[in-house]
Amino acid sequence: AGFARACEEAGIVVVGPGSAVLERALDKVGAIRRVAAAGIATTRPSPRAFAPDEGEALLAAAADVGYPLVVKACAGGRGRGTQLVRGPAQLLETVRRSSAAALAVYGDGRVYLEAAVLPSRYIEVTLLADSQGHLIHLGDRDGSIQRNTRKIVEESPAPGLSEPQREAILRTALQIARLFELRGVGTVEFVVDADGRHAFAELKPRVQVEHLATEMLTRIDIVREQLRIAAGLPLGYTQEQVRLGGVAIFCRVNAEDPWRGHLPSPGRITGFRLPGGPNVRVDTYAYAGAEVPVFYDSLLAKLVVWGATREEALNRVRRALQEFQVGGVQTNLALLRALVGDEQFLAGTYTTEFGRRHPMDA
Repeated sequence: AGFARACEEAGIVVVGPGSAVLERALDKVGAIRRVAAAGIATTRPSPRAFAPDEGEALLAAAADVGYPLVVKACAGGRGRGTQLVRGPAQLLETVRRSSAAALAVYGDGRVYLEAAVLPSRYIEVTLLADSQGHLIHLGDRDGSIQRNTRKIVEESPAPGLSEPQREAILRTALQIARLFELRGVGTVEFVVDADGRHAFAELKPRVQVEHLATEMLTRIDIVREQLRIAAGLPLGYTQEQVRLGGVAIFCRVNAEDPWRGHLPSPGRITGFRLPGGPNVRVDTYAYAGAEVPVFYDSLLAKLVVWGATREEALNRVRRALQEFQVGGVQTNLALLRALVGDEQFLAGTYTTEFGRRHPMDA
């Protein structure tokens, strides 16, 4: 937010949400309070953020929130510092690790606690908002399948939601975007419990890694729209013009070994074969001979497919993952193949617990 404000004061256009939106959204506890004050259901956080050395206060807050709970970093996103805690014996050590991870990445080691909802589904709604007051949603995605705090498989639209549930979630996302005076691209994230009730969890005021699934579903170039909005132009689409047809499935291909604790796998790529065919898209920097450096984010490529039906999309993503071949470094491709071939995924009944269960060990 400070960087965005400095640019604004210097007359430099920032492509993305302005400093005021960033300040409201990145104060995660404050954001939940703001939404709750508007009468919208939210997750249940601790009343404030904590430093890792506040042991007694942390234990007292955790007892009030209740177990199981999630330790979350106050700053940044991308899941850094997020840890599930099932009992008080693990709390302080988990907070210490989460705080250290957050401090290393964001320069801010403060954490907060949030009541865990198990089982649950993680539903996201991406929105576009211009300077003229126009606001639209681009449908929903299911980001429940996560490994090592990363969403590695996403699907749009989310399976298993009734139309009334979906409409309520989309309506609430628009309401929250207006509450934060969103401008540019943002994603509102919800936790949906076993009874189908949705609760606001977070507003991500940026283009997310997984936005490809939304682009494939809507055929709207989200990055192009963000550039148009930054230039002061109105949205190129009305809500009625947004077409949400078919099913898109996104897979995050990482250079890491999922069978060794997601150990990073730097090195030279000796072979690199991409999947092809209609309605298959891969965004990547990699090629045969490229170096995956030691200091890097593990993201190697983003694969997304589209099908007119869910069955068609499932067949296409399974075929694409089989065709995708990388040599010289370890990847999570075998894990992704196992995930999208799992009976629970095929049925569309998966929850956040699904990603914690190693499919090869089932």
